[in-house]
Amino acid sequence: MADTPSRRVEVGVVLQGGGALGAYECGALNALLELMDEFAAQGHDIVLKAVTGVSIGSINAACVVGAIIIAERNMNSVSPRNE
Repeated sequence: MADTPSRRVEVGVVLQGGGALGAYECGALNALLELMDEFAAQGHDIVLKAVTGVSIGSINAACVVGAIIIAERNMNSVSPRNE
């Protein structure tokens, strides 16, 4: 992939329910997001387009979306902290 033109990659995640499976999903999501950050740092256009789930999967999905919104809000903040 070194010399191929970059095109946008959209990732969708579907999470299932099942009690303890939620802990596995949390770790897998963290790994996925770290990998996506690494690819983005290398100049690839990659975005998490959709996250959905049922039961514990929906709770994990809501946490991911909430964390992304907060991170984007913090990145776009222009007010200095020392005022």
